[in-house]
Amino acid sequence: SCLDPAAQVTAWERTRAFPALGPASADPRVQAPVPFLGGQVVAPAWREASRAMPALGFDRIEPVAAELLLRELEEVVVRGKAVDQAIADARAELARRIARQRR
Repeated sequence: SCLDPAAQVTAWERTRAFPALGPASADPRVQAPVPFLGGQVVAPAWREASRAMPALGFDRIEPVAAELLLRELEEVVVRGKAVDQAIADARAELARRIARQRR
């Protein structure tokens, strides 16, 4: 699970995905030198950078917008639809869906 500190430390060891959870980022294995970065200990700098970044909220309409854009992209690439028309269609469909959710 992404909320499991042990899983985050494992992800760090395998892919160098810096842990988001405080307890995981404090793990000694995360504090170790990173060979592919010349043996530098990067965790303290990455931890400070992550603390300085504001948390982003999730907009529930975002997956809908992504789906619409991908659908219109396919129309452009595969079927030759005009880009301006594809953007206009995606925008209009998104507006319709938002309006429907607000009712």
